[in-house]
Amino acid sequence: MQDSSKDVMQDSSKDALQGPAEVGENEALFTWLRSVSEEEGEIEQGREVKRGEEEVRKSTESVQPALDLIEKFIATEPRITPGKVEQYTGVSFAKESLEENFDWVTETMAKLYATQGKIDRARKAYKRLIELHPEKKIHFENQLKALNQRK
Repeated sequence: MQDSSKDVMQDSSKDALQGPAEVGENEALFTWLRSVSEEEGEIEQGREVKRGEEEVRKSTESVQPALDLIEKFIATEPRITPGKVEQYTGVSFAKESLEENFDWVTETMAKLYATQGKIDRARKAYKRLIELHPEKKIHFENQLKALNQRK
């Protein structure tokens, strides 16, 4: 181990004691290596610049239709006009809520009407159910008879 460390020390001392010709050769070598690496860096930079230019061109091509649409929109200056608003008052809502609508009705609704004592509504509901479900006509007619007896 000690022999190798002595060799390293002797080599470093030889470098320090080298003549000017040998130092000049080393400097030339380092200068050449620096220039080569700088050229490669410039080439790489050039490639990166070209890639960047391509990306900008592609993004511009994809954005251009949107920009054209925006320009067209601005050029035409469209206006939003308010539509006709129907006036709803509390009276119209109340009136609509009082109207009986038996377009959709269930047997449960008819039973509720009967339970609440609203016999006329229950009758209308059962008659509508007979129209909607003719297969249960006998059942609904029996319910109507029961309502008539109740009165």
